[in-house]
Amino acid sequence: MFFNYNKSDIERVMCKNQNIECSIEGKIYYSFLPNPRIIIKNLEIQDFANKNNTLAKVDKAIIKLSIIKLLETKTQNFKKIELKDFTIDFNLKNIKKYKNFSVNKNNFIPLSFKNGKIKFFDDKNYVATIEDANLNLTY
Repeated sequence: MFFNYNKSDIERVMCKNQNIECSIEGKIYYSFLPNPRIIIKNLEIQDFANKNNTLAKVDKAIIKLSIIKLLETKTQNFKKIELKDFTIDFNLKNIKKYKNFSVNKNNFIPLSFKNGKIKFFDDKNYVATIEDANLNLTY
């Protein structure tokens, strides 16, 4: 209603500034209530250990916006990213690469994962699944 967001701008701020590659497959919505937020449908996050694989699929991503610079779409501050109904495919063979993944602390946006699955596998062999996973990542 108020804003029109470009997918590439959202991908840049949400992912590329965090050293992650992602793509928005669905639509982007804006909601002012209960607080200002951008809602993204169908987000895919690429595996940073192997760029050809998908690390996570998220049905609904919610980016909570700071009300201070709300009208300045180019310099907005993202307060928090909430990823709902997600599936993470965690390859145990790449665990050292996952551990070496570095996040830019200056641009880090707190992440909250809600109501998802984490699937563990060893290359092609299934190992285990964690159902109804909820995680919070902060710096």
